[in-house]
Amino acid sequence: MTAPARVAVLASRRVGQATDRNRAKRLLREAARHVAFAGGQDLVLVARAACAGSTFAAVHHEVAELATAMGLLDAADDAGDPEGQRRPQAGGASDLEARRSA
Repeated sequence: MTAPARVAVLASRRVGQATDRNRAKRLLREAARHVAFAGGQDLVLVARAACAGSTFAAVHHEVAELATAMGLLDAADDAGDPEGQRRPQAGGASDLEARRSA
C-alpha cells in the first residue's frame, strides 16, 4: 500500500503580516485537502502575496490546475471540487505563481 501524499505549506513575510500569512496557509492547506494527489509524494505549497487576498475557489482552482499540469493527481480521481463534497487525502504541490510551461 502506498503512503498518502504529504504536504508542507510555507508563507514568508513577503506575503504580509501574520494574519495574512496564516490565511494564505489555511487556504492552501484546505485547497490541497480537496485535490486527490497520487500517494507517496512529499510536496510543498508556497504562498505568494496574492494568495492571502484570494477566495477559496480561486486558490483551489490554481492548485488543481497546476497539479493536473504537473501530473501529480491520482489516476483514479479527478481534481476534486471546491464545495467539499469529496474528502481525498491531503497533499499539495504548487506555487500560485508557477510558470505553466510544459
